Amino acid sequence: MSLVYVTNKNNGTTYVYESTNYWDKEKKQSQLYNTLGVVPPTTL
Repeated sequence: MSLVYVTNKNNGTTYVYESTNYWDKEKKQSQLYNTLGVVPPTTL
């Protein structure tokens, strides 16, 4: 698991992505789960 913070340059909003990799047995390749959330400006 890793957290990635991305800031939108147009409106200054910061988004956080939680990335988790897992192995897909059917496709026989690595897949990625992403969870998206908005970070309030007071917590940065």
